[in-house]
Amino acid sequence: SGGLNRHDVYMQNYVFASHLTFAMQLSNGSKIFGHVRRYLPSHPDAKTRHDVGRRSARAIVLITRHVGGDAFFASALKTIDALFSLASATSTSPQGPVRDFCYGLYGQHAKHCASFEATSSSTSS
Repeated sequence: SGGLNRHDVYMQNYVFASHLTFAMQLSNGSKIFGHVRRYLPSHPDAKTRHDVGRRSARAIVLITRHVGGDAFFASALKTIDALFSLASATSTSPQGPVRDFCYGLYGQHAKHCASFEATSSSTSS
């Protein structure tokens, strides 16, 4: 039946869990934190409509070594989800816009960390 399985759901039966977090301890003892956003991709037969057809839920996951920042990561995940939805509705590949957004996000993060480090080292001397 079209590759469906018992986990496929219709949009009206889907329970949105917009932002979940988890922590894992690696074998070397360090911890990583994951931020997850579940979403339903568009149906192959109705790419511009999200209310049509059964499909499996998917997840977008961001991994970090820093605790906290839930609101920030929830916003980043929501933006990535919106980029996926826009790409689906316009029948384009989401890889370029999502990659550019993530690279820009990382660049801004590195800039702010360097600025914070410079500020904290100048105030402590």
